[in-house]
Amino acid sequence: QRQWGISDSAGKILLEPKWDEIRAMFGDMFRLRKENKTTVYDIRTKKIICVPGTGIVDYFNDDYFLVIQSEKMGLISRKGKQILPPVYDDIVNGNANCFLVRKGNKIGLAATDGRELISPSYTSIMGFDGRVALTRQDNCFGAINDRGEVLVEAYQDTVIVKSDVIKIRGMGELKVLELADGRVVGSTDYSKVKTIRVGSRVWS
Repeated sequence: QRQWGISDSAGKILLEPKWDEIRAMFGDMFRLRKENKTTVYDIRTKKIICVPGTGIVDYFNDDYFLVIQSEKMGLISRKGKQILPPVYDDIVNGNANCFLVRKGNKIGLAATDGRELISPSYTSIMGFDGRVALTRQDNCFGAINDRGEVLVEAYQDTVIVKSDVIKIRGMGELKVLELADGRVVGSTDYSKVKTIRVGSRVWS
């Protein structure tokens, strides 16, 4: 069987031809396969990064690789350390501190150190604004932070999430929660007020 390696434009061998398959990934990174084992080669640092198990590896972001094994996804660090096991149907960036993970049609939250903060249970978790995100459970809305803490239970009719404030209407409540570093530090109850204005939005 033909074996593959890597050379530069001058013909200098950079990687010995002993691999069954070599594919360019991005930048200076190459995916190498030997039998059923995949590794990643950084041509700039000349380091080979071992991939746990027998999964296929692909680019995720500048800090992590995506590992696909038996049609499930996980993450490893650029040093080859497993961050998330390959048990998810999808993984996307949440913010600098977390990932959104999906199993079936439910979404959860995982920390960048590999801890599963919220098991996949939400219909959706929408994009983070700073350290907070809007959640949806069926037709009800709530809010969480990137620590996996529930700030608003998902039973409200309307929830508006910003980095420093959450506005809530539902179940007879009309509230504004003040945030600092993704946590609630103050609350104002407007339930008995007929009309309020928060920014450009008017609630009656």
